[in-house]
Amino acid sequence: MAAAPGSAKATALNNEVATVFKGTTLRSMLLNAYGWWQMGQIALISSVIAFIFAGITLLLSGLGLWHFRKVPVDEEIPRLVTTGFASSAGNGKSDIKVGSRAPVATVPS
Repeated sequence: MAAAPGSAKATALNNEVATVFKGTTLRSMLLNAYGWWQMGQIALISSVIAFIFAGITLLLSGLGLWHFRKVPVDEEIPRLVTTGFASSAGNGKSDIKVGSRAPVATVPS
């Protein structure tokens, strides 16, 4: 189906080839740009939601600390009881145990 060079048919075929290939390239570039724009929109929405949840978590942590400061030691669950100095064993581990309330040792001066 070869056309003689310079004929009207050859010119029409060359125009069709240029249109088909350039149109396909343009279409693929536009679809690629649209796809990455869509990914960016999804990432933007996800980041906003993540920051909202981070703020809620920060607020709840602050309320938990505030509540912890307001609750007396007798009402804590489980009750934390110290059996001596914080690092009396010398190994850096604390001597805090869960159980009934015991007298707290004082630090010698």
